[in-house]
Order: sequence, then structure tokens, then C-alpha cells
Amino acid sequence: MPRSARRGGPINLRHLDVRPRAEHTRTTVQLGEAAQPIPLYVLGKTDHDGRQRMLKSAKALYAQLRTARVQLTVPLTTACRHAEAEQDELLKAYGEVAAEEDKIGGGDGDMKPTPLLQQIVEYRTGFTAHATHDCIGIPTSSRSITS
Repeated sequence: MPRSARRGGPINLRHLDVRPRAEHTRTTVQLGEAAQPIPLYVLGKTDHDGRQRMLKSAKALYAQLRTARVQLTVPLTTACRHAEAEQDELLKAYGEVAAEEDKIGGGDGDMKPTPLLQQIVEYRTGFTAHATHDCIGIPTSSRSITS
């Protein structure tokens, strides 16, 4: 489960190992006591009632929604505002966008798409996201990524 840092930002870790499964080594990561679980809705795994329980009990400032290829990070207030919305349809749409990007980038041939999740973050700054940024960000002054 994702955790939040002391100041409230998400911490995402993913261990990738290209060796055969039998050769994998164990990796231990220890987070400080201040880290809090972040509500995580996973397409095809999390049900509506489970999501509602996570949102009601959350202490972190953010919530996340995830497919096999895309992870959305939104303020907890945004997630709660859209708590009754159909999350599967939203995530399927983001998955379709990622699949089209793979086709454009050559991912439907010999080249495999990256195993890393595309990170899409709702944020508030005074500027627009650019290609040089590490993640896709949609300013919330214009629209929400969950609607």
C-alpha cells in the first residue's frame, strides 16, 4: 500500500528485478512512524464499499487510483468529492490512453512498454505542466482529473 511522507506527499516504491523469479532477492524498506496509508483504488481489485471505507478513515492528504499502467494521485478532498462516481470507467479511459501512447511510441511491436506506472497528479501551482516534468500534472484550476 502506498504511504505518505511526514509532510503529506505520497511515497511510491516499486522494486523491479529482471532476473528469473527464483533468483529474486528480498528487499526491505523501512518508513518512519509518520508515514500514513493512502487510500488506493485498484481497477478490478477494489470494490466500491472498500473504497468508501478507505476514504472515510484516511488521515493522509492524498488518495490514489491505479490500473496496470497508470496511477492517479489526487488530493483526498477531490477523492471524497467524487466518492460516489464510477471509478472503473475513469480508470479504463486512462488505460486506453496509455495503450494508444504505446502504439504511437512503438510499444505494440518488439519494444515493450515501460514497467513503470505513468504518474498523473492533480496539483495546484501557478503554471502548466511541460514535457520536461517527471509526471503528468493537470492544474485543478481548469478541471479535475477525476471528472
